[in-house]
Parts: sequence; structure tokens; C-alpha cells
Amino acid sequence: MATRAQIRTRARSRADQDLSTFPTDTQYNDYINESMREAWYDLVAGGWPVDFTVVVKTATGTPTITLGAAGVVAFVRGVYYKSGGEYYELRRLNEGNRAELLSVPGTDKAEFYDVRIDVAVGPVIEVLPVPAAGTYRIEYVPEVADLAADGTVWYGPARSDELIVLKSASKACRKEGNSQLAQELDREYLMLLEKVTAMASWFDMRN
Repeated sequence: MATRAQIRTRARSRADQDLSTFPTDTQYNDYINESMREAWYDLVAGGWPVDFTVVVKTATGTPTITLGAAGVVAFVRGVYYKSGGEYYELRRLNEGNRAELLSVPGTDKAEFYDVRIDVAVGPVIEVLPVPAAGTYRIEYVPEVADLAADGTVWYGPARSDELIVLKSASKACRKEGNSQLAQELDREYLMLLEKVTAMASWFDMRN
């Protein structure tokens, strides 16, 4: 793990800019946050397990449920119908069955779900057959938040802070017009990413 200030200092060093104020700290902070998100998505795609958030929504007789989550939702993990203390997993909708399911009158619970992005309100969950009421648990993974201050810590997987350092340094080199060093840093990033993602399956060493 590392703070934003530590990442910025290391990135300046890797970009051979440790005695320079160009790019500025403010610009570097933007590069760090951009690089952090890029690295995070690469890590998720590589199999690293990520924590998730839960929201509970009540159906209102319409097929769509607005997730209404703060920030950007990266992934939806699953949707569950809750009845008392029991949960029932909804399966992902097969588009070939949409018309049939839409034709079913109001039911006690939905059995299928679909997920879409509405640019005005964010993620929307469609549940079918349309339930007249009921409680639904939705699990989603929010996109990683910015490192908001110099003391804010990145708590990613071991050595993932190095990925952010390399990607940030690459962006700063391109800002300076040093494309050759940027390309070298990009290659180093890819080699390190392979090593870090290879450890994803070892995170839980008992399994």
C-alpha cells in the first residue's frame, strides 16, 4: 500500500522528473487517479477478488428498479429476492424469453433480471415477470474512488501500487513529450501486471 504523495514521488522518479515541477502536482494527482482506475480494472479482469456493496430495493409493480448508487457502478454481481429470512437468486434474463415473461401478470416474485445503464439515472435493474411487490437484494461493485488527498492510502493487492506508479509516470512522460520512456514504462507495467495477476489465485492460500 502507498499514499498518493508516495506514489507521486515514486512516479516522478521513474519518469526522471524527480527534480522537476512539470507536470505539476495537481496534474500528477489526476494522472494517479486515472492510472489507479486503469490498474484496478486490469486487476479485476485478471481475477483479483473485489469487495462489493449491497442495496435493498422494494419492487413497485414496474419491471425496473433504479439502483440509485452513489458514484460509478462497475459491475453487478447478482440479484436476489428476499422472503422472510430466505433468499432466492434471480437468473440472468434470456432475451428470447422477454416477450413471454412480460406477458405474465403481476406475480409475487420475479425470477429473472437484466441490467442496463441509463445515463440519466445510472444502472437500472429489470426484473421479470413483473412483481407486484417484494424485496430485492442487489449486489454491485462500485468503481474505485479517487485518492482525494496526499495522505489517502491505496489498499490494493501487494505490489499493485507499483502499477499505479508506472502508469502515472508513463502519462507524465507523454505530457513532457518523452514517448520513448513512456513506451518503456508501459512495457514494464504489462510485465508487472502479469506477475501481480498471477498471484490472484493465491490470495486465499487455503483454496
